[in-house]
Amino acid sequence: MQSRTGFWRGIGRIPLLPVVGIALVLLALAADATTAVAESGPAALHGDFAISKNGRFILLPVHAADREILCLLDTGAGLSAFDVTLRKLLGAPQPARLVDAPGGRARVETFAWPQIKLGEQTISSSKPVACIDLENVRRASDSQVYGVIGMDVLATSRLQIDFDRGVLKFLDRIDPTREELGHRIPLRIAEDGTPHLFGAIDDTREEQFLIDTGAQGNSLAIDVFDELVDQGRIRLGASFASTTIAGETRGERGRLDRVTFGPFTHKQLRFSRVRMSSLGLRFLSRFRVLLDFPGKRLYLQPGMQFEKSEPRATSGLMLKWIDGEVRVDGVRENGPAASVGVKAGDVLLRIDGKSARSYDYFALRELLMSTGGKVVPLTVRRDKRHLDFELVLNED
Repeated sequence: MQSRTGFWRGIGRIPLLPVVGIALVLLALAADATTAVAESGPAALHGDFAISKNGRFILLPVHAADREILCLLDTGAGLSAFDVTLRKLLGAPQPARLVDAPGGRARVETFAWPQIKLGEQTISSSKPVACIDLENVRRASDSQVYGVIGMDVLATSRLQIDFDRGVLKFLDRIDPTREELGHRIPLRIAEDGTPHLFGAIDDTREEQFLIDTGAQGNSLAIDVFDELVDQGRIRLGASFASTTIAGETRGERGRLDRVTFGPFTHKQLRFSRVRMSSLGLRFLSRFRVLLDFPGKRLYLQPGMQFEKSEPRATSGLMLKWIDGEVRVDGVRENGPAASVGVKAGDVLLRIDGKSARSYDYFALRELLMSTGGKVVPLTVRRDKRHLDFELVLNED
């Protein structure tokens, strides 16, 4: 028997290419839309954890059967998930679920929760855990991600994220009157447990955005995106390509004139055209963030990256990390990479004078999406030959 999810949710949109600058939608996974989050919920998490800085993915080490498993913390996921290679660690099989992703609908296995710990605390959920193939996540992000911690686990917790210092704290309690927490903005918790906030687009339209720590970039729902393009309030950039569990999807992206959340107004943020409006780490890392899920509140305080410029360039490259190498998975037709002769299958050896392996995924994405007109020297291996190119980034 299969149960069916009612809404699209991201277990993370990872920029597949530091180039095309869009996100790879790993999985759209939600709890049943007809099932509200239980009032009691899971036990609140506690403790302090070191995380990567500046908007890199938030990875938490959990332990199961004497094995450490890196899990993506994903507020955009209604359910948690583990990789198919960990199936033996999971509990009894549960009914399969159908999930909706931008590339179509897919069936996923679910199981009873395994015995796992975060630090000294056992974490669990009253809902089943999904079993999915995260290999493309690892290849696209150059991270050993083997699990996803979603809102079924996080619903009763309070998360304080300092992207500048690289610290995540689970707080036992907060005093909402403390000004140093930041500006307070109400949250709406959807039926599947995922958090949303409302923003004003050009002060004329209210839009609801999913807060998605499993995504790098931002998105707008298809009808909203199209309407804003027609009104001249989004300037279109390069198209994007992304991979989902149901196949590949492609679409448009562009820069929005203005959007406001609480007292904070942002101009020319970049949004992709997908099925749901959302805010990812590229937006959230501008702030010190406190997510108070039990209190249904979000606190934002400007951080060191508050004024950081949005990505402004494209290289036309699609990259993946395979067997310790940075490989060209594809090149966008008529893009910068294609114009100088880079081909799918090439292995990047040197980038801008450094070993390709000296860049992590995030740093490479920052370089290849930095500034239109920037020249980035590349050395690639093609068959047994080494070839040099001068890649000129296009304005996006």
